Amino acid sequence: MGVSLTQGINKQFKVNLSLTRALQTVESKLPMGHASKLCMGMFVADSGHDVLFFYFKVLQLVNDARNCYFEDSTKKYDDETFAQMMLLDACFIINDIISRCKSGANFYITRYCLGDLASAIVLRDMFLLENQIPFWLLKFLMCLRCGKQEGEEMLNEFLNGTMFGNYKGSGIASRDKDLPHHLLDAFWLVLVSESCKDKPTSPTCFLWWRRSNIDNDSNTTKYVHCFRSATELKAKGIHFRRSSADSLKGIKFKSGYFYATLEVPIWFVSIYTNVFFLNMIAYEMCPSTSTDRAVTAYIEFMKSLIDSPKDVKELREKRILLTTLGSDEEVLKVYKDINTYGVRNVTIFHGVKEKIQAHYNNKAKTWLAELFYTYFNSPWTAIALFAAAFLLVLTFLQTYYTVRPS
Repeated sequence: MGVSLTQGINKQFKVNLSLTRALQTVESKLPMGHASKLCMGMFVADSGHDVLFFYFKVLQLVNDARNCYFEDSTKKYDDETFAQMMLLDACFIINDIISRCKSGANFYITRYCLGDLASAIVLRDMFLLENQIPFWLLKFLMCLRCGKQEGEEMLNEFLNGTMFGNYKGSGIASRDKDLPHHLLDAFWLVLVSESCKDKPTSPTCFLWWRRSNIDNDSNTTKYVHCFRSATELKAKGIHFRRSSADSLKGIKFKSGYFYATLEVPIWFVSIYTNVFFLNMIAYEMCPSTSTDRAVTAYIEFMKSLIDSPKDVKELREKRILLTTLGSDEEVLKVYKDINTYGVRNVTIFHGVKEKIQAHYNNKAKTWLAELFYTYFNSPWTAIALFAAAFLLVLTFLQTYYTVRPS
């Protein structure tokens, strides 16, 4: 006879009595797999309610939940089955949120039962567009389980911590006081929150032109920029710095007399970066989604900066790109494989690109920058330049006194 989930957990961990009883209740009430029972049991534990309390709460809202999906996709499920699916998915996500924010017994029990790989994949699966559930239902159950204040604070901590590694206590990101549609939408709102003041001045523009019209059309040439990679910009006197803004819109450019700085938000590149951004871009491209495609614009900007492993190295050394991948070539491949399908909002970062282009086109600034980059890039080239200049002066003086010995 196999060992039950409750017995296995009690054998490996000293868990409290309420969790044990909750798991026993779940095992007897709902027909689910072990991982599902685990998450449901931890969700119910210490809540003061049993699993059926939460189940009937969701059942009362089942019609509102159905309205968030296309009718054909939910028609084959009766209300009881659909409510159970919603509760199960929500409890799985909420348990992961609580585990990551509190790092208590829930975290270690989940990690033990699911394994390290499955626990890591859980976060990746939250980014998948096809895995989304209504955010209002997630928030409702979170507040019902933890209390309104703690529930909202934990959601906010999870959203901001996942994206930027820190917590902003300004409330859950919203769109005109409306809650996000789902968790991916909430992540999107956090990513493009207006930490910086620059805002796009018009909706997404689709610019179509023939090559022969580019030089003649002033409305389109302002969106065409000839600068390219990070190393090319560095050679023109533009240096990189980490942005302090916790937003992908926090790209700023500052130009001095002979020196310029491009501030770019920090990002951690991992094996999940490709999946995350591809799904985020897919979400921005959905017909019913009202966004300014800021994430797509950010990826387009980064793809223009990263053209070779040398560009990755430059951004990595400036601590703009952090990564655990094995090489700069792997990071380059991550960004190369993110396809934006030519859909973009050219107005986002337009002001930044215009300033970069103005600096790029300034002959005096770029000439001095290239001189410094070529001859003063290392101490040896600088020493060689000064030595050559010194020898040239000595040769001139020798010639002068040879002609005019007096």
